[in-house]
Amino acid sequence: MFGTLIHWGIDAALLSAFLAGVRRTTGLTPKLSDVPNKDVRQLLRSYLEFGEYLFDFAVVIFGVRLQTSFIATNNPHLPSAFYFLREEILSDLPPRLSLQSSDA
Repeated sequence: MFGTLIHWGIDAALLSAFLAGVRRTTGLTPKLSDVPNKDVRQLLRSYLEFGEYLFDFAVVIFGVRLQTSFIATNNPHLPSAFYFLREEILSDLPPRLSLQSSDA
């Protein structure tokens, strides 16, 4: 029972992050104004905002931890916080863990 709840929670988080990615790349988002109950509308808005947070977190993690596998482009859909957080995280790394290339 507890494992099933965890599984549903992870699935819900992944779906929310997926919807955030769709919104970032296409601009399409659910029309929450059609939801008649304002409490349900607020719950859905919070759910979608949580997906935005997860999406931003994934962008930062992929950009810093997997820098050798992914490259950052000047994509207007990437959150502006990505570049700021990436530089902040990289500057906090000790020199031996730094992901900056030494070719420069």
